[in-house]
Order: sequence, then C-alpha cells, then structure tokens
Amino acid sequence: MPPLKLPKGAIRPRPAVLAMAPYSPPTSGRAGNLRLDFNENTVGCSPKSSSSSRPTSPPATSPSTRSTPPPKKPSRATSTSRPNSSFFTNGTDEAIQVFINTYIDDGQEVLVLKPAYAMYRFYAEVAGAKITEVAYPQPSMEFPLQQVLDRITPQTRAVILSNPNNPPGPA
Repeated sequence: MPPLKLPKGAIRPRPAVLAMAPYSPPTSGRAGNLRLDFNENTVGCSPKSSSSSRPTSPPATSPSTRSTPPPKKPSRATSTSRPNSSFFTNGTDEAIQVFINTYIDDGQEVLVLKPAYAMYRFYAEVAGAKITEVAYPQPSMEFPLQQVLDRITPQTRAVILSNPNNPPGPA
C-alpha cells in the first residue's frame, strides 16, 4: 500500500483504519437472486403493513437494488473550494461516529464542551477515549475560549466543538 499523503496539519488516522482493506462487496451476478448478504430488503414491506400505515409506492419503502454514486463534483454542490473536502454520511450521528472511529484510539483524550450534543461524548466513550469536559460558565453561557485552550495538552487527540451549540447558541 502506498504511503498516505495528508494535507499539511491534518491528523493521521488510527493505524487500524490505515490497515483496513477497502470495502469491495460482491456485486456481479446478483440479479434475480435473493440477496441476504447485504442485509437488504429487496421486496419492500408487507402490503398489509403499508396499507395500514399510509399508501406508498414500493420505491418509497424499499431500497433501490442499485446504489447511487455521490456527485462527481461535490465541491460545486457544497460551495467548497477543495474537491476532496466533502464527506457524505447518513446524518450527523454517523459523521461523528466515523470521525471518532477513524481518529480516536482507546485511552486517547477527547475534549468536549458541556452542555453539548450528547453523541460527541457517547461515541468517544464507546471508542474508549478519556473525556475532558469544559463547562460553559453559568449563567452567561458564553463560549469558554480560554478554558478550552487551557485544557488542550499534548495528549489531546480531538477537540469537538459545535457552532451553533445547543443550548448556548452561536459562539
């Protein structure tokens, strides 16, 4: 495998992530077969179920048997100047999970604010990270910039911030 080229200042993914083989599902010769190996439902939900809940057409209740590739030029769609800076996920929770799984190993430090979106802490804990919290000052709830900077150490692997944050609002 060729060495990984990272942009200047980028953090290196965990060794386990770098050593992973690319996902290459067996897609040829699958037409007309019952495909249970991808954990997919190819027939949609029961007609009794769909008629009792709401009328829908099968494409709305069953995944397509063909995957749709992401846009060829995501930077145009997202107004970003760097074509490889887009990251597609099934929502925010998955983005947080993929980030944590890619960069945080057991025992590494993650700094989070409190209060903040609970999934930051949840996925960091699942990864076995050491959690360092910085609380918003009461009652002002102003962004605690100096406290965040003071808590960053050489052992800090990630600092997870939200802007705007809920409930404090924009920083």
